[in-house]
Amino acid sequence: MSRALSAVSSLRLTLARGSLLLLALLLSVPSALADSNILLNGELIEGTGNTPNHWRTESLTHDARTFSWVRKPGGPSELRITNARPDFAQWVQTVRLDPGWYFLSGEMRIEGVDPQTGSGMIGVYVNGRGFGLSQNTGMSSGWIAGGLYFKVGDPGYSVEIVCQLQGSSGTVLFRHIRLTTASEPPRSAMQVDLDSVLKARVLREKRSIPKPFEKPTGSLWTYPATMLVFAAIALSGWLILGSTKRGVGLCLCFASLLLIYWSVTHVELVPAGALKHVSPRVISGDEPHYLIVLNSILFDHDLQLQDDYERVRRGGLEAGANIAGMNLDHHTIVVNRRTGHHAFALTLRPAHSWVTLNYPDLAPGPDVFEVPAHPVAFPALLALLIAPLRPSLADVERDASLAMVLIAWAGVVVTFLIGRKVGMTQGTALGAALLLGLGSPWFAYARSYYSEPAIGLALALALYAFEADRLVLAALAVGAALWLKPPFALVGVGFVLELSWERRLRDAIVMSLAVGACGLALMSFNYWLARTFVISGVFGLLVAIDFHSLYDTLFEPSHGLLIFAPWAVLALFPLGHALCREPSHSSLLRRMALPIALYLVLLVIDQLGPGFCYGPRYWIPFMPWLAIAAVETMRTSSLGRRIIYSPFLLAGVAIAIPGALCYPDIFSLPVSAAWTAVLQSYRLLIR
Repeated sequence: MSRALSAVSSLRLTLARGSLLLLALLLSVPSALADSNILLNGELIEGTGNTPNHWRTESLTHDARTFSWVRKPGGPSELRITNARPDFAQWVQTVRLDPGWYFLSGEMRIEGVDPQTGSGMIGVYVNGRGFGLSQNTGMSSGWIAGGLYFKVGDPGYSVEIVCQLQGSSGTVLFRHIRLTTASEPPRSAMQVDLDSVLKARVLREKRSIPKPFEKPTGSLWTYPATMLVFAAIALSGWLILGSTKRGVGLCLCFASLLLIYWSVTHVELVPAGALKHVSPRVISGDEPHYLIVLNSILFDHDLQLQDDYERVRRGGLEAGANIAGMNLDHHTIVVNRRTGHHAFALTLRPAHSWVTLNYPDLAPGPDVFEVPAHPVAFPALLALLIAPLRPSLADVERDASLAMVLIAWAGVVVTFLIGRKVGMTQGTALGAALLLGLGSPWFAYARSYYSEPAIGLALALALYAFEADRLVLAALAVGAALWLKPPFALVGVGFVLELSWERRLRDAIVMSLAVGACGLALMSFNYWLARTFVISGVFGLLVAIDFHSLYDTLFEPSHGLLIFAPWAVLALFPLGHALCREPSHSSLLRRMALPIALYLVLLVIDQLGPGFCYGPRYWIPFMPWLAIAAVETMRTSSLGRRIIYSPFLLAGVAIAIPGALCYPDIFSLPVSAAWTAVLQSYRLLIR
């Protein structure tokens, strides 16, 4: 009997253990399925010849030597892309995904890629938009691992998983490429909601489709106010230019230029060669971060940005329709209101991470907030200009673009007035204005969301007031420029030194006090905002260890001044000559020479350069001055020299117009990129 009971007990124990084991196996099945690689041949084991199964190649040059499949005995297989010259090349696999969150991961090794122009990426493409693992090509020469969470909306769709090298020569290798399902990612992870991005794209495309006029929105008082403003502009132009036939012609010329500037913000010459109608939009670089600050001022009425970046990550339009759903690096200063401790967000939280690396007291919390790392004067100026229009969040990009057009156009008008003030004829002064407006990168920046055109307008006003001997007004204009970007206090320093060398010590003291008061007010505001006296970009000034910046700022193919505005050579050499003359020989060129020389020294010692943007962004503020100096050189030269100099002016126009049309697609690319699109367009027309 006891043996029977013992057998029964043993049987029950065995069954219990078996049941627990079966339950554990059943519970582990979903986990195993969740961790399985959705990509086919993600470990790159299967294939024939030089092509792994389920992967295809794409490139602009169609060079078979660009791609290779590396198999190592006893080691992981790799995909390799080697560009002998700058190209766009990628390995691609298309997969269809159901709604839900996914996690894309992999390892990448970068060799010989220029970090200024090129990048390697493991990413996901959907409807022409790409999102990738954020890696710095200068971080390491070894293998770099990373991951990206992305969300697919209902009802699911196909995406392309890419291993990519673009914009530079060099080599990138990829391995261990995995795509798995995931639960909702942690807040600190890099993530993107593809559904929000696609909806924003559809919204943007709908806005670009011509449609009947709808009932206007806003306050009725803005209509007569707008008409009065236009009437005042027309009247002032009539009085300034003279109520003669020539004056009427000048008014029509500037009115036409304004129409051209507004029109170019609504067209784009795409790389394929087609000219298409577009809505004004933020592109990249610092532009979306300026727009975030602008929207925070308009709609949150504050300068705390942590919530704004979070809304962008969740698909909001605060950084623009193009950027919706992206997890942007925070161009902010993180401040602890209790301790006053502060640091740049990019230093604390690299690669989109919200995890504070060095300072626990600056981790996200109730006492910690983020304020702009860029000067707030520029977005505040845009907010002031467009607030009367009462824009919705979806309209801010369009209205801010209109404000930028007006600022750039005003800079051209003031350049004309400077020419007249220094004794140029109407025709010569108009030539200087049109050289700036249609023959320099100023034209392209009329459709940008950068602060440089506003700074250029302030400096043009400063030079006009200085030539008119209105020193207080000149100092206030310099003060406006340094509020927009502190380094332009150097213009005030240059003016003060020039006055001192002319032995006008009283005037030098007056200008010093006026500029100093503006600087002191800015420092006080910065300290109130972020507990720091100087706010001037994400990294501030990093001092270069050599003189490569001199080459970069003048001759570098993607950002060099003399590459994008060849006629600037007609300004720089005469300015250098004027600087070497005796102080008693005061002239227009000499008064411009010292501020530009000080600014050039600053650019030479700056390690970082203009960043991801179009052309010589850091020289845009001085473009009105350079245009005046170049035309002054032409005016005072002999006929033979004018003939020699003319090709420089024509080259500037030939570069500026395609650059303005292709602006959204040629950030940090050489001049030839715009001309490629122009030639492609010509081929399409003659077919």
